[in-house]
Amino acid sequence: MKHVRKILIVLFAMVLLLPLVAVTAQAVTIRSFVGYSAFVVVSSSMEPVMRPGDVILVRQVDGREIEIGDDVTFIRDAQGTVVTHRVIAREVRDGTVWFTTQGVNNRYPDAPIPAWNVIGRVVCVLPRWIGWPLGRILMWF
Repeated sequence: MKHVRKILIVLFAMVLLLPLVAVTAQAVTIRSFVGYSAFVVVSSSMEPVMRPGDVILVRQVDGREIEIGDDVTFIRDAQGTVVTHRVIAREVRDGTVWFTTQGVNNRYPDAPIPAWNVIGRVVCVLPRWIGWPLGRILMWF
């Protein structure tokens, strides 16, 4: 049953959401559709879980729903840098939920981020041999 659900999510992403992804050499145009966003991975910080060129499907969630071990996409800084890393710690300070994240392939954790910086939780990873070529093709439409 677990595999069937994952297959259905991948098919849903391929049919409905991949047309929303436009890729350039260094950046990704982010588009949202019914609570989901698609992103193209551009660094190796999450290898081997996510590789450069993979397309990830992110579902918008309330920060209170995120748990340690979840892979989340968030805005890292004032410049709007979008990052996807794994949550390794969660704490509440003055009524605000804060997360500490770290790339699977990184030696050190990131600075803590508030829950309002979280875009969503990763629900599906499409390998680059599907995601990258399809994204490059679809950016012309």
